Amino acid sequence: MNSRRTRLRSVATVVVALALVGAAAVTVSVVGPANAADDYPTWEEVEAAKANESAAAAEAARIEGLLDGLQADAAALGDEAVRRSAAAVESQRAADQADASLASLQAEAAAAQDRAAAATKQAGALAASLARGGDPALGLWLSGGDASMLLSKTGYLTKLSESLAALRQRAEDERSGAAALIEQAADAATARDQLAAAATASAAEAESARQAADARVAEAQSRASTLYDQLASLKGTSAQLEQEFREGQALAQSYTPPSTGGPADDLATTPSGSGSLSPADSRAYAAGQVRARGWSEAENQCLVWLWNRESGWRWDAYNTSSGAYGIPQSLPGSKMAASGADWRTSSSTQINWGLGYIAGRYGTPCGAWAHSEDVGWY
Repeated sequence: MNSRRTRLRSVATVVVALALVGAAAVTVSVVGPANAADDYPTWEEVEAAKANESAAAAEAARIEGLLDGLQADAAALGDEAVRRSAAAVESQRAADQADASLASLQAEAAAAQDRAAAATKQAGALAASLARGGDPALGLWLSGGDASMLLSKTGYLTKLSESLAALRQRAEDERSGAAALIEQAADAATARDQLAAAATASAAEAESARQAADARVAEAQSRASTLYDQLASLKGTSAQLEQEFREGQALAQSYTPPSTGGPADDLATTPSGSGSLSPADSRAYAAGQVRARGWSEAENQCLVWLWNRESGWRWDAYNTSSGAYGIPQSLPGSKMAASGADWRTSSSTQINWGLGYIAGRYGTPCGAWAHSEDVGWY
């Protein structure tokens, strides 16, 4: 009984601690917009700036700064959406664990009550039997029995009396144990309710963060189209050329270390999108991209081993310690935005970025795998 009470007190303590963790998991901030609508140049301002070389250069720099700001805001909100989704998953797991712990405590309490009732019933039956038996010495005297029979009956009834005392003690112990378990279950129920409320709030905040990130990406794409046109007009180039140049720069910068953060936790963090592939389909897509780069099947096998270790080929894999995200475990995840605005949910975008990172940093997947074997990350 004592060992069971100790174990269940530990369970209750863990449940309460999880309640505090669950409440803390949702205390993160959402990045706000950096650019107001009136910060963006009008076509009249662009045309006026073109009349003077220094003014045109200044206006071009301003537009480039706005593009940088849009990309930075979208990246920050994307990373925040991933963090909040992970916090929501952790919070829900804590609530589920608390619910399971409460159910265990309640089951233990019910079992203890049943055992107490059974022991009480057995004690009552034995007490009644003893009462019906009366005083064996008196019965023997009245019936003219011999002394040896008296001793035999006396010893038997003594054992019955001892059994009765043991049954009564067992019933009392079980009642005490049941009462303690019921008290612990009440505490666990309170903790469970707190965790459930925290999980609900965390899920709502994760959804809000996701919507904010999606809205910012849409805004960035909408604004960028006009800004690239204006930039091209100021520089005398084309919007496509300016966009390709900036995207190339962003991609190169995204490969700078640290870019990966080690193996992910077993978390599903983000609602899927149209480009979210299963691990098997992701491996198949990656194999095609490996061949397209001229790498061998041996290199593809190294890639399979590498990303099995890093993420299990899950597009929503998240490392709660480092913040790395996605199939290649980009750190932060928003680095993959250089390969596509849908980096949070698109397996192909993540794979394309990851292969570019590997090529730039290690040359081949086997080079990355060798590094991972040596130090545990790549």
